[in-house]
Amino acid sequence: MVVRLVEPDSGIEERELFRKLVECVLALLKGLETDEKTRKYLGVLWQFLRIQAAEGVEAAPVSRLDDALKAELQTLDEERPSLRQLAERLHIPRERLPALYRTLGDLLERCRAANSGKTAVTLLKGKSTQEGKA
Repeated sequence: MVVRLVEPDSGIEERELFRKLVECVLALLKGLETDEKTRKYLGVLWQFLRIQAAEGVEAAPVSRLDDALKAELQTLDEERPSLRQLAERLHIPRERLPALYRTLGDLLERCRAANSGKTAVTLLKGKSTQEGKA
């Protein structure tokens, strides 16, 4: 009897993680305490980033999602014309994009923490982690 050893397909796990992250961010967007217009902008921008991350074959979807967010944040810092074009294409006011990207980045980090079994912890300003311990 001949047994052939095959390397595990990490692409399956990567796609599953990507799917979970997308679903998690969408769920958080639905429950986000914000006005309807901002929620709409966040949804449109998230879908744009999700589609960008899912295209191509050179990197895994989650890595491409990270790369897309980082690239756009760098674009925001450098004020490249592509930011204007993106705003026009997505029908989102350009001046709103920096805050929208930051919000999506925060939501993505919360989802990553949830998917890795860790809790996303945010310390309140002025609060110590030692408070309340006796």
